[in-house]
Amino acid sequence: MNIAFLSLASLRNPKESARITLINLAKALTKQDHAVIIVTQRISGLPEYEEYQGIPVYRPSKFPVLSEIASFPLALRKIQQKINFPIDILHGFSSTPLFSVSLNLSQWISARQSKTVLSLKSYSRRKKGNYGYWTAKRCDAVTVPTAIFSDELRKKG
Repeated sequence: MNIAFLSLASLRNPKESARITLINLAKALTKQDHAVIIVTQRISGLPEYEEYQGIPVYRPSKFPVLSEIASFPLALRKIQQKINFPIDILHGFSSTPLFSVSLNLSQWISARQSKTVLSLKSYSRRKKGNYGYWTAKRCDAVTVPTAIFSDELRKKG
């Protein structure tokens, strides 16, 4: 299977939980003969492309005038065409359920046959980021790290 991980975290710090989780999961899936790429935000001082412990990490430039919601899908489409990587699973990692909008838009633009998974890693630091649990319903699967979210998801429906 071809798996694309999308993450709002820049994966800058080697001790960052998102980086540790994504790299370890990607390595484990690679050992099971899956092809994995990671697509994250572009941050100055970090390369647009690197291989980290054998895992391709893409940090494409944002598209001018477009928000993060639209930048991810368009960047993923560009990467996918460049490396001929038909995606079977789109797996988004974020602390905001609103990232599911970008994840589902990515599916619609560049990987219609794929399944979507959203992993909510924590609560968002921004108050508005904790809204929009209903948007996650369009994903094929949603994972949450603790029981805190199950109460929250039940309340939000």
